[in-house]
Amino acid sequence: MNRILVKPKPGRVVWLPDGSGRLPEAGKTVTRNGYWTRRERDGDIDVSEPPAQTQPAAKAAAPQAARAASKKAVTSATPQPPDPDNG
Repeated sequence: MNRILVKPKPGRVVWLPDGSGRLPEAGKTVTRNGYWTRRERDGDIDVSEPPAQTQPAAKAAAPQAARAASKKAVTSATPQPPDPDNG
């Protein structure tokens, strides 16, 4: 997929293609398609490269941390047999 950063040009209101609202002034990273190509050709948006993504590694680490925390919670919640020496 070809990802691009699109921002509305000053004074322009650009609607998102799914109808969910307006393109934020700060811009949005989207997949290049016919809709955005037409907006660019009509002069409604500025197109640039999206910022480098450093989050996929963080996103990959988050599920592992969540699993470890949940495993720890389950282990600590598991009832332990009574200690016969501590009676």
